Formats: sequence, C-alpha cells, structure tokens
Amino acid sequence: MRIAFTGANYCGQYFPVPPPHEAIWLPFAPTVSAMFAAAGKTPDWADVFVAVLPETAPVPVDLESCPCPTVAICVDWQQWADVLLAHAPTFDVCLLDQTAVNAIEAIHPGKARPFCALWNFSQVAPPEPVALIADRPHDVVFIGNTVPSEQFRGRNTGLSWLYRLSERFDVRILTKLSREDYVRALCDSKIVFNHASWLVQEAVNARYFEAGACASLVLGENYNAGAREFFSDNEVLFYDEETLETRIEWVIANPDEAQAMADRLHAKTTAPVMPRLLEQLARIVETSERRRSSRSVQDIVVGLVCGFGNWGESARRHPHALQTFLEIANRVLAERPSDVSLLNAIAVGTAETMDELRRFGNADQAEALRRHTKLSPELIWRQALRLDPTYAVPAYNLSRFYAKSGQLARADDCLSQAADRLSRYGKDAVRYSSPYYPVWTARVTCLDRTLTFYDNETPFTRDEDARLEQRAGLLRWRVEELLGDLARRNGNQQQAARHYTAASDACPHIATEALRKAIAIAQEAGDSVVEGDLLRHLIRINPLDIPYRARLAELTHMPQELTALETELSLLRRAIPNPGGFSRSTPEEL
Repeated sequence: MRIAFTGANYCGQYFPVPPPHEAIWLPFAPTVSAMFAAAGKTPDWADVFVAVLPETAPVPVDLESCPCPTVAICVDWQQWADVLLAHAPTFDVCLLDQTAVNAIEAIHPGKARPFCALWNFSQVAPPEPVALIADRPHDVVFIGNTVPSEQFRGRNTGLSWLYRLSERFDVRILTKLSREDYVRALCDSKIVFNHASWLVQEAVNARYFEAGACASLVLGENYNAGAREFFSDNEVLFYDEETLETRIEWVIANPDEAQAMADRLHAKTTAPVMPRLLEQLARIVETSERRRSSRSVQDIVVGLVCGFGNWGESARRHPHALQTFLEIANRVLAERPSDVSLLNAIAVGTAETMDELRRFGNADQAEALRRHTKLSPELIWRQALRLDPTYAVPAYNLSRFYAKSGQLARADDCLSQAADRLSRYGKDAVRYSSPYYPVWTARVTCLDRTLTFYDNETPFTRDEDARLEQRAGLLRWRVEELLGDLARRNGNQQQAARHYTAASDACPHIATEALRKAIAIAQEAGDSVVEGDLLRHLIRINPLDIPYRARLAELTHMPQELTALETELSLLRRAIPNPGGFSRSTPEEL
C-alpha cells in the first residue's frame, strides 16, 4: 500500500511506515498535483491520501479531484469543529473518536469511522522500576488545567465529585507541574483521575496514554463514548458520580486486580499507532470508498484561514494558504457580492491574513490589504451590514477588528449595533453560520476563542430553533461583556455592571469573567449584598475557586451557609495543595 500523508506527524507515529508499505509526506500546496510534485510524485502514485488534520496546514482546494480515496484523521474534533466540518465533505472517510462519529453521523452519514488517534504525545517516560499499585503512597491524583472554568465545565463537574472524597482518601488535585513533578505524580499515585474537559467531546485524551506509560490505573467517565469504544472494562476503571467512591475503595482493597488492570492499560497505550492505522487504511483501499462531495466556497474559505494550526503566537499559516485565500476572495467578491454569510467569512479571512502578514514581518502588505478597495475587511463587513440589517455577526466582528487597532469608539458603536440587532431579531440575527474574528489567537484562555469553541457545539444541536437560540445567547454574552469593558474603561461602573449582568443572563454557564468583573465593581462600591449574590453564582459555576468561596464566607451572615462553606473549604484545601495554581489572573478585558 502506498500512502501519501500530509499534516502533522506529531511524535513520529505516522511516518515512516514499515515495509512492504511505502509512504511520502506531502508539504501543503494549493492543489493536489502541486503537493505531489513537491514530493517528486504524481497523484496516481498513491493508493490513499491521508491528512492528519489537527495543528496543520489546510488541505488543497481541489482535493475532491484526488484519484485515490481521501482520509482525514482528527484528534481534537470539537475544539476545531468549524474547520473539521468545512473540510469533511472532501474526504471519503474521517477517522475520529467515537463521540465525533456519533455527532457527525447526522451531518455526513456513513463518512466517519471510530479510530483513536491519540498517543503518548508528550513522550512521558517513567523512571525504572515503576512502583506497584500497592506500594504507591497516594490514592488518587488529578493533574491538569481547570481554568478558565468556562472552557473546562465538564472537568470541573467531575472534580467537584472528587474533592468531596478528600476526607476519606488521599486525594490530590494538581496543576502547573514541571515535567519531572508531573511524571512523579503519575508514578506515585494508585489511581489517575481522568475527567474529560469538554461536554460535547467526552473522548480519549492524552492522559490515558501518559498514565498508561507509568503503569497507573486510570479512572475514566462511565458515559465517555470515545474511551468506552477504545478501552475495555478490564483496562480502565469507569465511574460516574454515584460509583466514584466505591471504585476508589475497590482499588485500595484489591491491589493485585488493580495492578493487572494497570498492566493491561500499559500494554494498550504503549503499543504503536501505525498497525491500527494500516489496518483501517487497508480496508478503505480495498473497498475504494467514495463518499466525498464538493465543498462550498465558504467551506474552502473557512478551511484556508480558520484552519488547524493557529494555536497562538508560535503558529503560522502557510504562505500558500494566504495567497490562495486572497485569490479566491478576489474572485468570489465579484461573483457573489450579496451573499452576506460569505462576505462575513471573507472579511474574517482577510483580517486574519493581515494579522499573519504582520507576524511574518510584512506590515506594509498588511496595511495595503487594509486599504484595498475590494479586500479591506472593514469595507466587506460594512457591505454585509448594509445588505442585511438584521444580521448581527458582521457588527460584532467589525467591533473586534476596531478594538485590535485601538479604535475603541468605533468598536463601541459596532458592539451597540450588534446588541440592538440581537435584541430586535433574536435568533434571526445569527441565522447564517459564519466564523468569528479574531481566530489566530487560539489560546484556550482567550474569550474570543471561547465564543468560537461553544459556537462549534451548535451544529450538533438537532433542533434548528434551539441551535439558533444557543448561537444568539453566545453572541449576546460576548457582546454584553465587551460593552461592559468599554463602559468600565470610560468610568461608568453602573453601566458596566448592567452589561456584565446581561452577559451572565445570556449564558449563565460560561460567564465567569463577566461575574468576576461585576464582583469587583460591587466590592469597590461596598455593596456586600450584590457581591454575595454574584459570588454564589460564581462558585456554582466553578466549585474549585477557593478565593471566591472564602470571600463569600467572610460576607455571609447565615450560620448554615457559613458552616457549609467552611466544610467545603476544608475539603478543597485538603485536596488542593497549591490553590494558587487554580486561580485566574486579572479578568480578560477588551
């Protein structure tokens, strides 16, 4: 079998392949032929084309023409669902975790196959020999991030079950460890508690493989379809809220059986990925499946400029992708000048291209693009706003464009326009699906990416009205919080507090930053009643936030509430040796 790979080889688990198979690695180029030519081949050389999608360049714009079956592999599908769905039509098969298969089946029936693409990416290697389960000094450890809490809602729910057991068991909840301390914590605990981060994507994550390398026993969520598909009940100990305590008891009482389970997980997670992948690809090649369809122009635009790989400052989009996008945008603007959703996507892409040009050191080219008579993102967004007076997304995106350049008065005007359209038209103000700007600042802590992250869940909401209501609430949350930031910057604390309250009302489950800002305003004003109400809301969203729980204990005059708070604080402090690691920095503002 001859395999043409493109994308990310991570830690070398995809390339090279063992004989008798042959493989080449293709650099990104705008077309299939150009990609193969760069590797000294033609497209008919390959039996299968495989794109390892996360954290890589986009796929060529004519991938539909590839003569062999096309296969996508995606790890973090929900975080990048916008781009995965844009790319998906052009692939014959998508190899995804089971939760992604379940979610995407309704959108692309029969296209997805379950496949665990994870591995020990951080290459954790424990010291030898690793202690047996019975000899490890600690009972249970969780290691990972929990803040920002709006990004880790699912994980914080699981941790709220765990820390309450710290009076019975030796429980540690750790974060921000050095590599040495991380490996040590995996090796000196009987159980690694591994609760997934996201609510939609409850899947296998890298912690299973890192813990497996250390021959630790892993607790995984009972309802995690991805983990359930890949791991058996004799490899991972599955739990839910009702069974968590008894699972821990079983491990402590049955160390030999627990050790056998840990050994089986070790064997599973240290096995190479390639044999499993080759088995999948051989079946695809044998059946020569063709389930691809043409992508829309908007899909291609999103895939080029909102693509995998834009993880913050260290990532760069391929220059070919930027040039291809600009060529397509120039053509499409002439062909479809009244398609407001496409106009918004092109404006996002042009603004992103400007950011990338500056990061490449080409500020003069970025400025020329900003002033361009056709491709200026400001002009394109304004055209979309004129064409459809109900559509709120271009107004929001233009406000972010102005804010990034320091034009805060214009940003305020655009945010007010977005808020007005959301108030007037509700879900109709977001009826077109289109990307948000900025995209390249894809740090998990960035609230701009948080908006996109939760918006990425909406395609999997089957009811259209519910999906649009969800999108409208998300955009309302972000707009109101930013209006609050501007009001606070201008010294209008009462107006800012009203906007932060509106943000919380729009999305009460993720408005932790807005609540923190409103709490600060109430504290500055000496309004302990309002502050207490806001604190109660905040600790319901993020039960691990010790400082805010302690502050509420200072304020409350209700003996029953104070007793409950002190009990919870005692359990949290017992489980969390470094509470500062779970505290957020100064609230993120405009």
